[in-house]
Amino acid sequence: MRISVIVPVHNGADFLNRSLQAICDAKNDETEIIVVDDGSTDAGGELASRYTDKVLRLEKKSGSACARNFGAVEADGEILFFVDADVVVGRDSIEFLENFFRGEPQYAAVFGSYDDAPAETDFFSQYRNLIHHYFHQLSPAEAETFWSGCGAVRKDVFQAVNGYNGNLYSRPSIEDIEFGYRLREEGYRIRLEKNFQAKHLKKWSFRNIIRTDIFYRALPWSRLLVENRGRRHTLNADLTQKISAGAAWLTVLSVLAAALVTREFLFASLLGLAVIFGLNWQLHKFFWRKKGPVFVVGALAMQILYYLYSSLVFAACVFEFYLWRKFRGKE
Repeated sequence: MRISVIVPVHNGADFLNRSLQAICDAKNDETEIIVVDDGSTDAGGELASRYTDKVLRLEKKSGSACARNFGAVEADGEILFFVDADVVVGRDSIEFLENFFRGEPQYAAVFGSYDDAPAETDFFSQYRNLIHHYFHQLSPAEAETFWSGCGAVRKDVFQAVNGYNGNLYSRPSIEDIEFGYRLREEGYRIRLEKNFQAKHLKKWSFRNIIRTDIFYRALPWSRLLVENRGRRHTLNADLTQKISAGAAWLTVLSVLAAALVTREFLFASLLGLAVIFGLNWQLHKFFWRKKGPVFVVGALAMQILYYLYSSLVFAACVFEFYLWRKFRGKE
């Protein structure tokens, strides 16, 4: 069983060396490594040529979805293993995939998660990567979607569903989630293997988290969910998260009311905080164990902010959808 590792990269020279070295350490004689240079302006393409002869180039930046599709066309393997350029896979990753796809013929795809030891040590990078790890570890093994940071799919299945939607997602966004939804709609099964882990090298900032969450995650994901209301979604969108979003609004509005009207509203804000903390107790316990109490306080503040803008974006998408449907009905 031959595995083709496909690595899309745009200006990733700072971390590509470490990512490709890890793939080389994991590969065997049958493994194919394909790097797709998505219109980079740095030396990433030249660097990649040290590790593989199969370096493809897109003349202009087209997005990771298009880059992965381009790599898949040129791949010779039966299995397409997608790895982000800022991800370091484990030494046993190729062996794991070979064993998985041989032993689990009922599954079309499998993906893992980030590990619990992010490369960057600042608060925002630790928070972002640890929460990703936590939710993937908490999610059902029988997955309803896909993750392309460290995920593999049978090539014939990838071709059958026409790969990623590069027209809809011209920038890194939720193209893997949408791809996973289409896999499931066609009756293919996807597995989340929680021990199949990789390390994320990306350095996150507060500004980057907010921009990514709103414009490249919450907005397109909300539109996807609103337009396809019958689809199940198991990552980050269960009843606990919805109640927590309501509690976040209760907390913030109560604090404003306490400042503008009467301090008695502070009780409601404390109630909102208690609900968020209580419903997400296991997450905060995980943060406490990994990083300590100060980190938990910062993470709680980030969670409240996340619930506020995510729920606001979702409400706006619902309004947009029904307003557009009403407008179309009058045509």
